[in-house]
Amino acid sequence: MQITLKAGSFGRTSGVYPEFSTSGYVSGRHGEFIETPDGWNVLDYGSTNGTFVNGVRIAPGVQTPLKRGDSLKIATLTFTVQ
Repeated sequence: MQITLKAGSFGRTSGVYPEFSTSGYVSGRHGEFIETPDGWNVLDYGSTNGTFVNGVRIAPGVQTPLKRGDSLKIATLTFTVQ
């Protein structure tokens, strides 16, 4: 599945991706996508099931850069960054 990034928080109960509400494994307030002058970053809020970039779980509270083609896993949902 592909994802086009939108700035803002995401999770099962709120955020810029309402489609995440159907996944019981995505935390209520899971994380955030942040647009910077250098590109996009993802931030995990300390979710239970984690956020992974290219197979590596990112540390909670640390902005992690994303680039086109990266594999992004949010809990059990896997995307390719566009």
